[in-house]
Amino acid sequence: VTPCNGMMAGIWGSVEVQLRPTVTLDDVFVRTSVTQKRIELELAVRNLGPAAQTVRPACVIVDEKGAPQCAIAGAPLAVAAGQAARATLAADWIAPRLWSPETPALYFARVSLLKGDAAVDRTTTRFGFREFEIRGKEFLLNGVRTVLLRNSMLTALGAPFEHGFRNVRRDAGRPYNSVR
Repeated sequence: VTPCNGMMAGIWGSVEVQLRPTVTLDDVFVRTSVTQKRIELELAVRNLGPAAQTVRPACVIVDEKGAPQCAIAGAPLAVAAGQAARATLAADWIAPRLWSPETPALYFARVSLLKGDAAVDRTTTRFGFREFEIRGKEFLLNGVRTVLLRNSMLTALGAPFEHGFRNVRRDAGRPYNSVR
């Protein structure tokens, strides 16, 4: 592999080895809606085993102190041997604190796949309850018109990948709320 845009080939982030159960959560995507006062979690579940399995997805949303905020139980999900399936967990809920650049409140979705009362797999996904919308030429964050003030990252072109992250961290607290 040859360099591209000044980037060399190789591993640029941390690497980990995981022991995965037969039925596993491949991905969790959290979708929040301030206008609908709703949260949805799209789950990708994979069965790596030789036999069909049925699991029941469940989620507990906690705040940064670990206090439960919302619980969502899903219907049983059958996953064929060697196949993947999708499930959606949804509930009416609006976070007590909405995410914004000025108040970056975060929550944690603790998602489990249950067989009976036992969890066969778990994962935690961090998210902010927010809704970003474009109406015509206006940008709205949580229903409030927002002016995007950007900092250009073009100076980082050709630099090692981690320089871009360092620049964003350096500019935190300045009057920027977007990065190009």
